[in-house]
Amino acid sequence: VGVRGGRGGGRVAAAPVAAAAAAAAETPSTLSAVAATPPTVAFGLSDRLVFAIDEFVALNPAARLLALSLLSVALIGVGSVLFRRADPAAKEVTAPVWSAVRAYVNPMEDDWSSNLLRVVSCVNAAAGMIFFALLVGMVTEGVEASIARIHAGTSAVVATDHVVVCGWNGHVPRMLASIYNADPATRVVVLATARERSALVAELADVLSADQRRRIKLMVRPGVPILKEDLARVAAGRAARIILVAPSPSGGDVAATSPSSRAEADRLVLSRAIALRDALPAYGGGVLAEVSSPRDAALVKKILAPTGARVRTMATDLALHKFLAQALRQPGLCEVVSRLMGDGAAEAFRVVPVEAAAPHLIGRRPSEVSPTDVPGSILCGTVDGGAGGALRLGVGNAKRVGDAPLARGTRLVLLGARGGAAAGAGTGAKGAASTPPPSASAPLLAEALTVPVRSAASAAASAPESILLVGWRPDVRATVEELGAAVPRGSTVTIVAPDADLGLPNRVGHARIVHVRGEAGRYDVLRDALTRRRGRRVARGGAAHDHVLVLSPALNGGAADLSADALEEDAKSLASLAYVVAALDANGAGAANDVHVAAELMSARVGEIASAELATGNVIMPRVLASQLAAQAVRDSAVYRLWMELLTQAGRELYVRPAAAYVDVDTPVRASFAQLARSVAAERDDVVLGYVPAGAVGMEGAVLNPAGADLDGEREWGAGDRLIVMSDE
Repeated sequence: VGVRGGRGGGRVAAAPVAAAAAAAAETPSTLSAVAATPPTVAFGLSDRLVFAIDEFVALNPAARLLALSLLSVALIGVGSVLFRRADPAAKEVTAPVWSAVRAYVNPMEDDWSSNLLRVVSCVNAAAGMIFFALLVGMVTEGVEASIARIHAGTSAVVATDHVVVCGWNGHVPRMLASIYNADPATRVVVLATARERSALVAELADVLSADQRRRIKLMVRPGVPILKEDLARVAAGRAARIILVAPSPSGGDVAATSPSSRAEADRLVLSRAIALRDALPAYGGGVLAEVSSPRDAALVKKILAPTGARVRTMATDLALHKFLAQALRQPGLCEVVSRLMGDGAAEAFRVVPVEAAAPHLIGRRPSEVSPTDVPGSILCGTVDGGAGGALRLGVGNAKRVGDAPLARGTRLVLLGARGGAAAGAGTGAKGAASTPPPSASAPLLAEALTVPVRSAASAAASAPESILLVGWRPDVRATVEELGAAVPRGSTVTIVAPDADLGLPNRVGHARIVHVRGEAGRYDVLRDALTRRRGRRVARGGAAHDHVLVLSPALNGGAADLSADALEEDAKSLASLAYVVAALDANGAGAANDVHVAAELMSARVGEIASAELATGNVIMPRVLASQLAAQAVRDSAVYRLWMELLTQAGRELYVRPAAAYVDVDTPVRASFAQLARSVAAERDDVVLGYVPAGAVGMEGAVLNPAGADLDGEREWGAGDRLIVMSDE
């Protein structure tokens, strides 16, 4: 298969990513690798009994009915034993004391021989009723108090090797799903305030399936993560991992996503880290802290360093703001990323030791292997063995010089696991591939390239782009900075916002910044912005911009998908999106002129409306992707490092490109996906992860990690086909 020429050579992840990688390597990559820490809290027999009952009742809906039935059977059994001992001959008790007792407990019995005895019996019966009324009240009060304590979750947690989540936000439900998928037996305890608990139930129901909610071992305890007694109550000292999450911003206005709001959330995480150090000075487990500032991330590690804890940090929201710059310029990329971050084993990244996934590759250099040399997976790169091993993406490029042979301990970066491929480390023979591995004596890649290729000089230079942002939030500054670094020179970013000052310079990177002052929700303002370029009105049928992005007024990370705040903000974005489509149609522009319209939304429900009613397939949901990225950080630190590189301009990124960017479609090209992937790797050092066939609607027809005929069957690659690639070009 012939491909256009491009730059080659191996490369290591950029310095910021490498620094994060070194910090991430301080902790085991998976939950199963975390060793139990020594107990720091002593629990008595009563504590263990209360916790066992509490956990049984909390995790089993029918527990109360079962407990009441067992208690009744037990009382009946005890009574039977006592009566047998008291009256072996089964004769009626006639002594005065026992007669009085009988009257107390059974006032309806009437076999007395005189009226006087009946009167005495009635008096005793009345006294018995009063006695039992008081007794029932006392028992009821105690039972209600016990049930209230169960609902409130105030009992101490008696567990080891569990996960403690300090706080709550919209990312936590997907974190829990990731923990459950990695190890369904793991207990998770959430320490949340009253306000956070109110959002917990709704968000769990929105993200987790009914089966996951039923099976996951989740317990909630009220409390504040900075109080030593609350941390002791959830047995934080015995936990395998403690997760410090950034609190959700309050409210749904623009201020909730401002830098000051994110700084406030970081300060709360810092305070929780300080409290953790004070409460658990010898904690040796893993700590995962969610902070947005690199400065605060370094400070969290410094605070917890004396404890000996293995500390990692994540900045999911900031990474996704940067990814927004890629998503708005590439329709369908957001959906591809969402699939790659999903739970499907066939389409998810994993990092596995070479001896577990592909022992036949040991001793071969990365430049000598093909992306399809691991059956059932796409080989994307390697992670050096040892602590802080460098992440190296790209294989099969003969232009690399001096790359070291693969050895035991080296980990492979793989996409997917199909057809019995090993799903993780230590799978051994059970994870062996169902198809034989390629022979070590396979022909060199260069020998397999037999189709003539177009010269690199035939590739047209990228033309300047014009991008329109409808609306503004302070946190979008990171997106604009990423755009400035990504777009060709001479490009323009126009921002429609009522603010007098956006706090941006006239030029950011390669892009000139233009501020159109006006309400982003008014049709006349949007019409003028869409039909004018540099102050001049474009001709009818023309387009003033290549890409249009309707920004959400506020991205409240803690709002549930069906909350009033989320739906209200999305309703505003949906109305602005309708105005954009109408204004383009009125001027005769739109999809026919390659104007890509995207919308940033919080709710998947509103996203479906935008796609169906307004024909906008490029719906970007940073809130959902940020939650998925947080789940990656919990699942595997190495995979999180990979995503931090792919989502930003540092290192490689994901692209959805026309097949014509790689193969000469002017001449019919017939080849299998495996041949195409090998050729692209050899000539361009890019990794092809999948493709979108011509005629596919959106990304529904996208094939990631092809298998069977999709992998080995020959097909003709034409101008309508698109490739999903990992590239640094």
